[in-house]
Amino acid sequence: MEPILIIAGLTALHLAVVALIDVLSSSRPWRRKAGWVLVLLVLPLAGPVLYYRRGERWPERAPPRRAPTMGNDRPARQTRANEDR
Repeated sequence: MEPILIIAGLTALHLAVVALIDVLSSSRPWRRKAGWVLVLLVLPLAGPVLYYRRGERWPERAPPRRAPTMGNDRPARQTRANEDR
């Protein structure tokens, strides 16, 4: 067998396994995980490429919300007048 084919096959297998581990250990909803696992299993050569081009864009967590500011990045003070509104 050609050594280049062996190297290409092992590289494709390695990419698929790493992508599967990444998908299964992520915080995605289970439906998205199942979808990516199916893509990786059905398309063993193109699946990892698709995942690394498109699938890693899933945000891990929403950014924290900041307190309202008065325009100079200082938090707005709570006053009794503001509490009544």
